[in-house]
Amino acid sequence: MEASPRRDLPGLLADPATWEYPDDVTWIGAVTLVETEAGKKISRMSPEEMAARDQSPPSRAS
Repeated sequence: MEASPRRDLPGLLADPATWEYPDDVTWIGAVTLVETEAGKKISRMSPEEMAARDQSPPSRAS
């Protein structure tokens, strides 16, 4: 299985054809998350908020 970038997740998760279901009736469903270098930085900001933050000039402490 190939890793999917964050920006692609909403579309992948919304597409029923993407999901694979095992024959085991005890399976309850799961999403596997794998830590990557980019994923080590956790943020609650949306991608748009992060882009705006990254394009803003750095603030200067007084």
